[in-house]
Amino acid sequence: MKHEDEEDEKQIMSKESAIVFCNTCRSAQLLSELLRVFKVDNVCLHSLLDQRRRSAAIGKFRNNQSPVLICTDVASRGLDIPQVDLVVNFDLPKEPYDYIHRVGRTARAGHAGRAVTFVEEERRMMMKELVKRAVAANQQIKTRVISKGVWDSWIVEVLVD
Repeated sequence: MKHEDEEDEKQIMSKESAIVFCNTCRSAQLLSELLRVFKVDNVCLHSLLDQRRRSAAIGKFRNNQSPVLICTDVASRGLDIPQVDLVVNFDLPKEPYDYIHRVGRTARAGHAGRAVTFVEEERRMMMKELVKRAVAANQQIKTRVISKGVWDSWIVEVLVD
């Protein structure tokens, strides 16, 4: 099992482009700034940015000048971004419909893609329903539960290093 986990991690970390969805403008902006502290190049997109800054962020991401787009659901529909290797749901959206649009940003036009979703304990039932729908649609789903203790120790380790 540990070897499989390491292979999954290598595949995720080798992706060339990623969109990270947050539920609020504030959390998107905070995550973007935190990633910059850790030298992760990214652009941020949410509804509190003026149109010029939104367009600049999309342009940098679309043209591969920045490999990571941190955003709210403003980026889940209607944007012409041809290939996204990885979608991360930092926050699980409130509605299943929004989840479908988010993960739909990857694996377009026959390309393979991957989606990772972080789920709080109180939202696990919604995630179970989403997994059931995906399996019924013949989508490959792999789930893992990481305990809060393991997550908390990992965060402390990352922040201390």
